[in-house]
Parts: sequence; structure tokens; C-alpha cells
Amino acid sequence: MVNSKEILYYKNSPIKELPKVAFARGNCYKLMQYLKNNGVKIINSFINMVYMKDKWQTYLNLKKIGINQPKTINSTKKIEFEDVVKILGKPFVLKYRFGAQGKSVFLINTKEEYDNITLNYYFDDLILQQYIKESKGKDIRIFVVGNKYFGAVRDNTLNDDFRANLAQGGISYEFKISSDFKTIIQKICKNLQAEIVGLDFLFDENNEYSFCEANGNAGYKALKNQKINISKIIAEYIYNTYFMEGKL
Repeated sequence: MVNSKEILYYKNSPIKELPKVAFARGNCYKLMQYLKNNGVKIINSFINMVYMKDKWQTYLNLKKIGINQPKTINSTKKIEFEDVVKILGKPFVLKYRFGAQGKSVFLINTKEEYDNITLNYYFDDLILQQYIKESKGKDIRIFVVGNKYFGAVRDNTLNDDFRANLAQGGISYEFKISSDFKTIIQKICKNLQAEIVGLDFLFDENNEYSFCEANGNAGYKALKNQKINISKIIAEYIYNTYFMEGKL
């Protein structure tokens, strides 16, 4: 893209005709903004992809509507280890607020671990979170496409890793979604204005689901393991919603 007259290229050739709809994968916000400015419908919207990437912003948005979440802290200045323990208990989770695939997520047991890891980040780019021991190595990934919900349990307990991400070596199996859980999912999606999204939940000590994070750029390996053709489902949703129903 060049100066004020931006031109979009693909394999060194300029794109002369843009699509009516683009399903955003990845986090190339400049490209998304370019498409939006040129009349392309972005799913999910540019601004909502930015918000969902920020785990702290997502936490604050959902806290306002009463969604059950682990206790979470964010601060512009480093908080002393002992003060974090007073609020969150020990161990606690430290994570990069813009991370993905379980990367830059750490289980903190000691002051030494805490001090060593925080040296590598600006502190306000981190969130500190209550550790839900009942969900060690296991969480629920809910895929939402429009008003359809697909659930999978991601399990990494065979590797004794507290993270459940398949990118960290986990497995997955089907999760049946109850009507009560669907109500929670609908409430979250309405707040985040997300049409196609992955939502992660933890199993908490009260046998309730504790929201962990939203993923506008969620991986689909868990569904593919269940032989669910998620690419086809997404394509049909976009076609039926924006072409057949005339929403463009």
C-alpha cells in the first residue's frame, strides 16, 4: 500500500476489485482498516477484533454485564509479589494481554519467577489472574458462527501442563452445550458484537463456567478433530446472511 493513495497488492499485482465481504483471519489491522475504508464488510468488525485481542479490555467489558470470570489485575506500575498473592492467592497466572495460542502465559509460584518474567515486558501489557486449579490443563472452547454453537473440551493433562491449548500439545473431545450455557454465550457475543468467535471457559470450584478469553482469530483444530467442517459452516453463514438476506 502506497502513501495517501493506497493500493492493495497480491503476489506483486494490484487488486482491482475488492470483495463485498471479508472474514478476518490474523491481526493485520492496517489491511482490515483499508478494506473497511473501501466499503468491504469485515467479519468480525475491525474495532471488535482489536478489543478481543486485548484480554484486559475484554475482561472489563464482560465484568460490566456480570459474566463470571477469574479475579484479574492490570496496572501501569509493577505490583509487589506479596500484594498480588494477597489478592489472587498462590500460584497465580501471569499472561501477556495480547497473546495467543497459550504463548506468554505463565503459572507463578515464587517471587523469583515473578521478577524474572516481568523483566521482559512493560507491566501494563500484562494481566495477573487468579489460578483456577479445578481447570488445570483443561478448558472449554466454544465456537460461535452466527447463532450456532459448537463446543470442545481441550485437554492437556497428559503433558501435565496447566495450559489447555492444542498448540501446546493438547487433545480435544466434544462438549455438549446446555441451554443455560447458550444464554451465557449469547450474552457475551452480544456484548463483544462478535459473529464468528472462539470463547474459552474454565471449570471453576463451584462447578460453574468461568470465562477466560475471547478469540476473534480462533484456531479450528478442535473442531476438525471432531470431523466438523467449520470452513464450510462459516462460508454458508456469510453467504446466507449477507447475500441471500440482502444485508450488504
